[in-house]
Amino acid sequence: MSDQSKIQDLIIADFEEYETWEEKYERLIEIALETRKLDPKDKTDPNKIEGCSSRAWLVSNFENGKLYFKADSDSLIVKGLASLIVRVYSGLAPAEIVNLEPSFVSKIGFQKHLSANRISGLSALLGQIKKIAASFT
Repeated sequence: MSDQSKIQDLIIADFEEYETWEEKYERLIEIALETRKLDPKDKTDPNKIEGCSSRAWLVSNFENGKLYFKADSDSLIVKGLASLIVRVYSGLAPAEIVNLEPSFVSKIGFQKHLSANRISGLSALLGQIKKIAASFT
């Protein structure tokens, strides 16, 4: 089992502890509050996630053949989701990122319980991560 599969399994197990969607949303907010804010100098237009109804940013760093990401948003739900996505994709080689799908999103049920705007923003974030990775392959 790959490290990313283990990370996704841990995320799924974390959310399985909560029975209601209200509790799951509260967990996303907790994750957002635990996540470090981006430096204000990184909250620029080139780092902005286009297609997200909230203001959100993604910063990448390529080091030793691997990509590392940081994300932030002015919406706690979006920031929590972005934090989970960043956990899964950071530290991978670009080719791995291009081929990896975040299975935890559907297994937890986010696609059924998030608003259309948030699903669109999540797709935009994933698209931006994969676009950055593709630029290194």
